[in-house]
Amino acid sequence: MFKDYYKILGVSSSANDVEIKKAYREMSMKWHPDRNRGIDVTATMQDINEAYAILNKESPNLPPIQEIP
Repeated sequence: MFKDYYKILGVSSSANDVEIKKAYREMSMKWHPDRNRGIDVTATMQDINEAYAILNKESPNLPPIQEIP
């Protein structure tokens, strides 16, 4: 199933890195399990973390491939 990562973070598709990071931090704080006791927010937090991992351009999503000598 297709996930709209921009919609999950609540930003437009033309958002820059700063806007994406700010939205991620706001959504993480809003949906953090410590702030939502008694509610299972695991799936929501996983979606938020996945969206940020995909949209974040500062760090690569996959570890670099190391060549074996």
